[in-house]
Amino acid sequence: MTTRLSRDPFADLRGFYTEALGCRVVVEETSAQRLSLRLHGQPLVLERCDASSPASVTLRLPDDDLVLSMDEWCDVEQRLRRHGVTTSISVPRPFGTGPGQQCVMEVQDPSGNVVALRGFNESQATLAA
Repeated sequence: MTTRLSRDPFADLRGFYTEALGCRVVVEETSAQRLSLRLHGQPLVLERCDASSPASVTLRLPDDDLVLSMDEWCDVEQRLRRHGVTTSISVPRPFGTGPGQQCVMEVQDPSGNVVALRGFNESQATLAA
């Protein structure tokens, strides 16, 4: 990613998540160095772990990864590519057009946290599972 880094790593993370990934800020607690975000309706929270180490920031997700529709997944992938962010994409076999997981994209934020984005074709069966 070719982004100018500021003196505040937390500000760099905020820029990465809002500009490159496309998250919307829900709540920003600057005194606590905590940032609540949403990506296509799914919550993410960034928190500074150790005040003495500015680069020590953790990412909390409701699960270990984010589940997106294929349209949302493609939008995020294109956005990351426009921002020059390196991603790792894998496609489970067999790849199909039916319901279920279609692909996984992993991206690393400036603090080293890995975000996994799973693309799913939606159907009633998928939503009920």
